[in-house]
Amino acid sequence: MAELVLEGIFAPLTTPFDEAGDVDLGALRRNLQGYAAAPLAGYVALGTNGEFVHLGRAEKEAVIAAAVDGAAGRPVLAQVGEGSLRETAAFARRAADLGAAAVLAVTPHYYRGRMDDEALVDFYHALGDASPVPVLLYNIPQNTGVNAGPAVMAACARHPNVVGAKDSAGNLAQIAETVERVPEGWGLLNGSSALLVAAFAAGARGGVLAAADVLPFEIAEVWSLCRAARWAEAMALEGRLRPALREISALGVAGTKLGMDLFGYRGGLPRAPLRPVPADRRERVVDVLRAAGLVRF
Repeated sequence: MAELVLEGIFAPLTTPFDEAGDVDLGALRRNLQGYAAAPLAGYVALGTNGEFVHLGRAEKEAVIAAAVDGAAGRPVLAQVGEGSLRETAAFARRAADLGAAAVLAVTPHYYRGRMDDEALVDFYHALGDASPVPVLLYNIPQNTGVNAGPAVMAACARHPNVVGAKDSAGNLAQIAETVERVPEGWGLLNGSSALLVAAFAAGARGGVLAAADVLPFEIAEVWSLCRAARWAEAMALEGRLRPALREISALGVAGTKLGMDLFGYRGGLPRAPLRPVPADRRERVVDVLRAAGLVRF
């Protein structure tokens, strides 16, 4: 595979389940066939929208292998964060064997009172040493209670194999400061759909956005307009999408999967303890999509 380029829109693949609740690799491959027509930069497997915390190790490995097989040459970034450095490093090596172009690792967080900046930097430097493929930080403090801020990212960026980060904190000031502190070209990717144009204007090199699972063409178009410095057009498109993005985002993984179902992808149900979207909220999603001119059902 060609050298990894961390720029543009990466879709964080959901993990489909069949009626028995088992991972449906065929549905995952069909989603990738649908995404192939969109101008996406690549994919993330086993992220938050991939419900990695709900999968066993064998299931995770099967998802990575199927994603790589169906990606049609686009890079697949695999989330490999586990509770310990030892297990995370072992999973990073396995993901590389399965064809992942790079790995993300969510911040260690169970002992979050001990996860200060020094501990986080040590973790990612050690993972950078151990991983045969490039490493990205995965920062999602609303889920972990641990925030890898600009100082952590700047220190991690000094490691030659720690090449970027997915920052899902939704903090524009943090993105802007990180851009100022990391080397030019470091792969900072925005993970918040609420910050589309603003994050790109602040210097994020792309995004890993759940909205791209539902609206891959439109989200990629926002990025393309920003990259061309056509800011007014980008903001206008984001404004048209915003009500739908807000409604789907508020429903979490179940909302993303519902949106995918409505657009002909294989979303389905999340795994318990996550719950499906209630019927009344489902109608609300349909209404906002229709009002934005995105669907005609």
